[in-house]
Amino acid sequence: MTLLTNPEKIPGKTITFFFVVENSAAMKGLKLQTVNTALEHYTAVLQYYAAVKAQTEIRIALLTFAEDVQWLTEKPLAAESYVWSPISEAENDTETAVSLGPVFSELNQKLSKNVFMDSLSGALPPVIVMFSASPCPDNDATMQESLRLLEKNNWDKNALKLAFAIGKTANCEVLEKWTGCAGLTLPVKNPQMLLEYAGATGRLCTDIAINHDFDRQLTLKNAIAGIVLPAKTVGVTLATAPDITDSPEAKGLSAIAVEYKNAITKNYVSLNPSHIDERIGGSKYYITRKYDGILAIVSWNGNSLVAVNSSGNPIKNCNCFDQTASVLKNAGITNLIFAAELYADESNGRSRVSDGLSALAADGSALRLAPFDIIYQGEKPLPYNETYRKLQDIFSDNVHCKPVRYIEANSKAEIKQIFSKWVESEGSEGLIIRSEFPIIYKLKPKISVDAAVVGFSECSDVKGQIRTLLYALRTESGEYQIIGRTGNGLSAEQRSQLFTQLMPMKIPSHYLEIDSNRLAFHMIRPELVIELSVNDVITENTSGSIKNPLLNYTSNEMKQIGSYPGYSFISAVIERIREDKTNSIRDVSIAQISGRGTPLSSESSVKQDRSSSKLLRREVWTKGSAVQKLLVWKTNKEPFSYPGYAASWTIFNPNIAEPFKVEMRITNCEKQIHQLAGQFVVKNIKAGWIRSD
Repeated sequence: MTLLTNPEKIPGKTITFFFVVENSAAMKGLKLQTVNTALEHYTAVLQYYAAVKAQTEIRIALLTFAEDVQWLTEKPLAAESYVWSPISEAENDTETAVSLGPVFSELNQKLSKNVFMDSLSGALPPVIVMFSASPCPDNDATMQESLRLLEKNNWDKNALKLAFAIGKTANCEVLEKWTGCAGLTLPVKNPQMLLEYAGATGRLCTDIAINHDFDRQLTLKNAIAGIVLPAKTVGVTLATAPDITDSPEAKGLSAIAVEYKNAITKNYVSLNPSHIDERIGGSKYYITRKYDGILAIVSWNGNSLVAVNSSGNPIKNCNCFDQTASVLKNAGITNLIFAAELYADESNGRSRVSDGLSALAADGSALRLAPFDIIYQGEKPLPYNETYRKLQDIFSDNVHCKPVRYIEANSKAEIKQIFSKWVESEGSEGLIIRSEFPIIYKLKPKISVDAAVVGFSECSDVKGQIRTLLYALRTESGEYQIIGRTGNGLSAEQRSQLFTQLMPMKIPSHYLEIDSNRLAFHMIRPELVIELSVNDVITENTSGSIKNPLLNYTSNEMKQIGSYPGYSFISAVIERIREDKTNSIRDVSIAQISGRGTPLSSESSVKQDRSSSKLLRREVWTKGSAVQKLLVWKTNKEPFSYPGYAASWTIFNPNIAEPFKVEMRITNCEKQIHQLAGQFVVKNIKAGWIRSD
């Protein structure tokens, strides 16, 4: 799960990824384990797009089928709040042919604007990925009729569809009829092949869907036709490094750096030690230490060395670069591009990224380089164990440029021992784990954060329950910095209890934020403290450093006073309510995570002047004693990470159980805010309502 922070543009459209997975006896054992690994990668890709605030809102729906069909998601969940959990085998161990008829019927029912494809701002055609292993008889009349009806469904007609036919028994012909294209039904003969295909198609499907390709099926078919699976399978990576030909200069080092980050490091799957047994696949493991440093992409042409960061911006020269150039020249290397961690000298203990940034801002003499991957050396990519040996041969004797710490393990028990020694005892940030399966894991300690609850949104389908909580941490100066939102981990009973507890705590607020259902948060007195467990913390997205809103709470009122470098969480879950904690700076300090990324500005407490908002539209309707009101305004507060435009719809009806309700829409596009306002009117104003401006 990912926690999004400051409200930026309202997503233009919603896209739902449907994963349809057979879990019958035909899929038992290694097959389902491998499918789980593949699905985890798909989920990680979608969560990355959510973490960097893709313009399109991404949702995930998961359907399993054996003798019966079962939705593991009652409705599509926002990728940012989705928590991956491996699929279990069905209870029936008898291998029998499984009909796809019920699957097609279920998809036909759910692929409707009134069910799973509902979206206030409009839905794009979905992506549907199916994993099937049983014979699935194609002469089944019920299945044929279900498929015929599904084919009439416009959402299915325009969907981006992909099928994995796993093992010898899978019926490719039935799957091809459903996808409508032979090239989009992929026969899978072994676990390695499935993971390679899943790795390649995960990003393809996401990119094609989000980029709104017109003929998406053809685009995906052509892209898959160009996939060449590697001949070697030892320590390969799930993602594919940038495609560099004989002339890296033609592409440019900055472009290579951005592509490498997007293709490799962004696809790391974040885990904590509790996931080792359940979620790490393979039997041979290639483990490197994770440094808390700055990603550097370094290029050497035989005469000069150039380095850029993950955003493609040049890194100024420093001593470790001079030493690296000398080593490469003495080794007779004439062409090399490699990835490395740039970190501060650790003579006095582990350094953090803030130490590296400080050293970089000074003279750079305290910086060290730890190469961990070869991007280009004029030959085909190598398995990771061979890649590391090359790095070791080149750099092993250099103090300023030495390869990352590396070890091989033969069991998950050994992984736990290495984690205990390197991370828990010696204080390293974490481990990077590769195996014979093409997936890269980032294993770090579970991060616990005690955060103040500053707002909540309500369930739209269950009255009297909270849906999502909004969290903040306090700076040294006492302000509240928004860090994210989630409701994962709460039971229905807890949601009801919190609703009763928090409703009386509502306060006036000049700060606006909406949840993934685009309902406004009720801001509350920041008195409740909740412990969150987090797999990872990120500090930048595709636009650069993440910025979080900074709020001032005084006189029982919340106001935004600025926006500052901050954080976003990966896979956050509510652990417990901390009744022993208060909203004091000591208990909910930003220092809990500030050592993990970009330090906050020392000017965080300085208030800034803001222009007044401009009202663009105000309309009121009445029906007896009930009132509905529309407001549309330009915020004039874009420099403070507010959206440029906002619209609110207020309903007051004293004759119903919930007499007062407010919905919000935000965007940076004036045309879109008027479109959204129009949707409010169409949805709510029926016969009998009288306009009374």
